Amino acid sequence: MGSLGSEFDAISEALARAFGNEPPSSPVAIDPFRNLLRLVLDAQRGLRVDQAIEALDRAGWSDDPEALSAVDPQELSDLLRDPRGKVPAGVVPLLLRIASWVRDHGGMDALGAIDTETLRDELRSIRGIGSTTANRILLEVLRRPTFPISRSDYRILIRHGWIDPGAEETEAREVVEGTVADDPDAMLRLAFWFESLARFCKATAPRCDRCPLQPFLPEGGPLDPE
Repeated sequence: MGSLGSEFDAISEALARAFGNEPPSSPVAIDPFRNLLRLVLDAQRGLRVDQAIEALDRAGWSDDPEALSAVDPQELSDLLRDPRGKVPAGVVPLLLRIASWVRDHGGMDALGAIDTETLRDELRSIRGIGSTTANRILLEVLRRPTFPISRSDYRILIRHGWIDPGAEETEAREVVEGTVADDPDAMLRLAFWFESLARFCKATAPRCDRCPLQPFLPEGGPLDPE
């Protein structure tokens, strides 16, 4: 049974054939703060993200962290309220916290001078930002070569024997990051591939026979991720 690193070239070829070589592009360079807000909102349940971003656009807050950080919470809640009159719990304070964090650092451009580990620690300390979202921000918005490990990623890595079932998030992330050193574009492509693999690597009844990574399973089939 090979490691992810030792088989990475063949794995990459198989995934490129299955899903293509280019991840969906995002307008990070044009609207980095807006993209940050979209990513944070995308991680919240029960929210219509496009509608919320459009509302923030109309108010002039999607490109101005200082202005958003100073908004009255009730005003922001009224803005984000959906046609049913609801705003998911925690969304308003989370947006105010993330806007304040960017403001306190002097804006999105100033974040470029801060090392990745410090940014990761600071993001994870913001209530409402989990490890996966923090690493997505680092990769997709701040262009740092890090990998956002999701639950389906864990299943993929464990079932192929590339990490142990008891591996911590940091260990799992570093196994993946070790295959693509200091290249955010390659890491984005890898994250896109792993996200695409989630349709096959279900928690129950995995569809290994249809998965492009089937040839890389251990002898005897997928390992138990539980």
